[in-house]
Amino acid sequence: MADKTFSEMMHEKIAENIAKRAQEREQQRNEFLNGFRSELEGYQQKAQETAKKREIDNLRPLFASGLLDEEQKEKIQEKILNSSLITVTDADYGTNLPRVKELLDFIANPEKSQKKIDQESFIAMMKGFSERNAKN
Repeated sequence: MADKTFSEMMHEKIAENIAKRAQEREQQRNEFLNGFRSELEGYQQKAQETAKKREIDNLRPLFASGLLDEEQKEKIQEKILNSSLITVTDADYGTNLPRVKELLDFIANPEKSQKKIDQESFIAMMKGFSERNAKN
């Protein structure tokens, strides 16, 4: 078996480095996507809680109105006392809606999230440069 030439060894080393960097970028992208999913989950939970609170606020006057029979009153009272019985069809994201849309877009289009990662990394790097230069 012949020994590898210097050029062949360098090509192998370069290929290893490229594969390693690609793996690191993929891991970083997955971490960002998981962070986006977690943030989105928090907004969704908050939106559902807000929608349930709004529904309870709408049910209270109806309950107190005296227009309901006993069966209807009982159902409404159960919902007021146990909000988990309320089915949310319209989540209320309020002022968080633009961020929720952005997160959904990043999750649906990972290449956009990669661009955002690259931008944030660049900005962080530039801030580091400016802080070091300010000290000197």
